[in-house]
Amino acid sequence: MTKKKSEGNVSEAIRSCFDQNREAKPKAIAEILNKKGVAVSPQYVSVILSQYRKRLGVKRKKRGTRIDGSSNSAGLQLSDLKLVKQLVDKTGSAERVRDAINAYIELTK
Repeated sequence: MTKKKSEGNVSEAIRSCFDQNREAKPKAIAEILNKKGVAVSPQYVSVILSQYRKRLGVKRKKRGTRIDGSSNSAGLQLSDLKLVKQLVDKTGSAERVRDAINAYIELTK
């Protein structure tokens, strides 16, 4: 498949739109460019942006930790979180639990 002559211009339009708003998602960028008369799909925008980010050296954001029972960096399990929820339910608020934990920390110093 040969490159179209206009692909460089489309890619440049995608990159310049991304430079104006670094938080924009591919779907939003595709909508903006389609309104300007440049026909692109969100998938194509995603491909161009991934190549552009690699060239810029932009690191990917890490996803949040899972709480489905697999252990995470804090070593918490789903059962631990259920116990915390029970404690919050008994005391009436998470602030009270936080205050109790802070008091406990002070006592153990």
